[in-house]
Amino acid sequence: MSCQDPIVTRARIAENVRLRSDRVVRSSTVEFLPEPAEDDHTIEAVGGDQLYATRLVPVVRFNKGQLISNLEIRDASGQLLPTLPHGEYLVLTGLCIFALLGSAVRQPQTGEQRRIYAEIQTLLISRAISSEVLDQNEAAAETARLTTFITRKLHVESRDHLTLLCSFVTRAQVAYAIVVEAAIPRDRHVIFQISYEERLSSTPAQGVETAGLREKVSAAVREWSGLDPNSLFIDVSRTKKCASYHLEIEAPDGYYIGETWFHDHTSMKPIPVLEPQKIYQSSRPYFRCPKPSGQSYAHLYTRSFQHSAARSPFLYVRFFEKLPGSLGKAWILASAVLAIVWIFGATWDGSTPPTGEESPLGGIDPGSLIFALPLALWAIMGFGERARGYFSTLASLVSILSSLLISFVALVLTLFIRSGRIPGDLHGPSAALVSHPFWIVLLGIAVINFLWIGEKFMIRFWRWRRVLAPPNVTFNATPGSH
Repeated sequence: MSCQDPIVTRARIAENVRLRSDRVVRSSTVEFLPEPAEDDHTIEAVGGDQLYATRLVPVVRFNKGQLISNLEIRDASGQLLPTLPHGEYLVLTGLCIFALLGSAVRQPQTGEQRRIYAEIQTLLISRAISSEVLDQNEAAAETARLTTFITRKLHVESRDHLTLLCSFVTRAQVAYAIVVEAAIPRDRHVIFQISYEERLSSTPAQGVETAGLREKVSAAVREWSGLDPNSLFIDVSRTKKCASYHLEIEAPDGYYIGETWFHDHTSMKPIPVLEPQKIYQSSRPYFRCPKPSGQSYAHLYTRSFQHSAARSPFLYVRFFEKLPGSLGKAWILASAVLAIVWIFGATWDGSTPPTGEESPLGGIDPGSLIFALPLALWAIMGFGERARGYFSTLASLVSILSSLLISFVALVLTLFIRSGRIPGDLHGPSAALVSHPFWIVLLGIAVINFLWIGEKFMIRFWRWRRVLAPPNVTFNATPGSH
């Protein structure tokens, strides 16, 4: 039995990201090309002349604390493969530490050194299997501390194995490997199909150079209020562990890809762009990421990116609603509320009709009309519909709430004037045929709401027209520049 290194054997990865409500479904297909193992001469024939080697393959690593569900690992025939239980995973971790420490020290230990050797083994195992979670910066510092500590306590003959040992221990504190025990045909490709679900990263714009104050405030408000995010950070660090990498991100229904940004998350700088003709130099790392042109998906392709200097590549994707969307619906509602406020404000004659006398509005009850019409529009246009997942923009929700609030205040104002609590014969400077001061103030608020959401709609319409331009493909192919 042998343990395959995924960094060496992982050849090709294809991933698909689909958004379902507040979850991102990430499906991966990983192709392995196993290297000949030292114990291949011990393989026994299974089911005929074909030789198989039973190997432990860490097919995927998840950061500790990362929530995933519906994890499935299948072979090329679709058969579900069992993963290594947690207890056996801990035993495997301990065996790896024993082997690496023995390779680093090499000389047998006696007397006091034997006791120190056993204590270091126990310390390393306890660190590797602890529930403490380290980030990348803490892991680097922990690796340096362990290296210094072991060097002081033991005579180390192989510095390379010592570095590998300390990196393994700290890496185990950062990520948890899902290990599969599989029978791999000798000298054959092996395909593992991995699918799982994880919660999306809804922290857009934090530390990103392209994000302004408005985007950061919007992201904070969305997170605080429970609104769905309109952008994603997709970790594509697996590009550095394979020869070729494909990533496709599908937008939710009613949305399109508005912006993509391929960058190094460590430095928060975009990965440089180079001339297209250089992509044919296959020995150099490069990427291709088409510019959004109104389509409902984003695609990233990299090749030979394991040689790239980018430490932590991420793809930032931003979604926009297809028009008219919730912005258009909010504009319609704001227009209706503005019209109602203006009609009642302009037709108010300043006096309350006596009992039995016909209303100047022809028998229409102002209160019922002022509040019933916006509610009817809200119901007809489906502002409460969330079945398709991502719902609305922050601007449209603010405008909708403002429209309903204006409508409610207009209802209260009408009732107060009709009951005599507010004089109906107040007059001031006329504005758009409205002379009552309270109606003028309410009309001004309705106009501001109408113009504000209208501006948002026109900006989104202009942006949508701009992305419909012919796509421009971005290439990257220079060694050492990213």
